[in-house]
Amino acid sequence: MDKNRELTHDGVVYKTEGKEAWVKIISKSACAGCHAKGACSVADVEEKMVHIKRVNQSIKNGEKVLLVANKRQEKLAVILGYILPLCILIIALIVSKNIGFSDTISAVIAIAILVPYYLGLYLFRNRISGKLEFTIRKI
Repeated sequence: MDKNRELTHDGVVYKTEGKEAWVKIISKSACAGCHAKGACSVADVEEKMVHIKRVNQSIKNGEKVLLVANKRQEKLAVILGYILPLCILIIALIVSKNIGFSDTISAVIAIAILVPYYLGLYLFRNRISGKLEFTIRKI
């Protein structure tokens, strides 16, 4: 796969079971690598577990691997996770303000409209996860 068209992340195999694997990755905010992070409380480092459903090679627990996804998957994740909810929120806010609700009620309505959206994402998570899959490469 073309290096410019893929998203990669270093990880360590936590557990394997048949053709499935769980990989532990360290997710850092942009400022986590900053030299001044000790003086700043903004730096954010979080450990995450990624479930890989189809492993096409033999890997062992504790082995360092590279998780790979293509840019199309990255764009779909950004659209579903950020852009679409933001558009829904803004449209609901504008519509509720034009109907004549107060700012507070409009804000509550706009946020409440997101509940069915995220519920739908949750209900269709298996279908969506089939389109957003990582593959594993040994390092």
